[in-house]
Parts: sequence; structure tokens; C-alpha cells
Amino acid sequence: MKKITHFFKILLLPVLILISKFGMAAHHHENFDYFFSPEIQWKNEENQSVSFKQWENHSISIIMAYTSCRTSCPLLIRRLRELQDQVQNKNQISDFIFVTLDPRIDTPKRLKQFKQNWNLNNQWHFLTGTKELTQKLSRALGIKYHETGGHIVHDSKIFLISKDQKISEIQI
Repeated sequence: MKKITHFFKILLLPVLILISKFGMAAHHHENFDYFFSPEIQWKNEENQSVSFKQWENHSISIIMAYTSCRTSCPLLIRRLRELQDQVQNKNQISDFIFVTLDPRIDTPKRLKQFKQNWNLNNQWHFLTGTKELTQKLSRALGIKYHETGGHIVHDSKIFLISKDQKISEIQI
């Protein structure tokens, strides 16, 4: 019971604030462990190989978006920044992770520039991977996307992952 209460205080309180503020719904996902394997590697904005394993036992937030998006992706980033502002001094979420839906275009160099343009701090991590790995993550998170006319149409969701890898989803 104490563990559940702690989970609600630490992670779900900001979620409930966002839900009440933006009219979002929260859902839960299972079987996310695969992505915390050290063998599953991404490249970050510094062109370093990283794994979600480094965020194991941390509360994190993940979005899947892409840098050339001019519609829903900027909204996702703004919402995540608002969440960061709300939890900044409460140690509720340690890191904010942007995984690109467009690994062909979103190179580490481009992701780094994008992070700088948005003036995002070191709590933000921008990741790119293979097309297959990106598709696997999107399926695991339930994000549907497809490319049409040079634009990627995709679900706009924020995922909050607790220290014990429980996932809550916020649909924007």
C-alpha cells in the first residue's frame, strides 16, 4: 500500500494536474521491459550510444515526434515543458526523452540543433534509432504513425514511466 501511495504522490499527481488542465486521458501499458535491455541502443543528440537502461529506476517521460513537424510535435514539446515546470523542484520526473519518428532525417546533429533551438536543458534527451527499432517502440507504446506527402501523421501522446517501469499515457 505504501508503494502505491508513493507512486501516486510522485508520478500521478502531475499527470492528474495535466489531465484536469488539458482534458487528457491516462491509460496503462505492459511489457515495456524489452527497451530497458542494454543491448537496445539508440544514438543521442551527442552521437553517443545510449540505452533506456540508463534511466532504469528513474521516473521519465517519453514522446515520439520529429524535428520537421510543424503541427502536433511543437504542441507535445510545449506540454512536456509545462510538465517539467510543474515537477521541476519535486524530483518527480528526472528526464524527458524525445524519440524521433523520422530517423532518416533526424540525425544526432539535427537533434542537437533542435534541442538548442528549443533551449532545452540537460534533462532532455533526443534519441534516434533504426527505422525498425523506431517502429518497434511505437508499437510497444501504441503510437500509430505513417508518412504521407513528406509529413508524418502520428498520435500525440506523452508517456510517463515510473521507476518500476509502469507506463501511463496522456493523449494530447
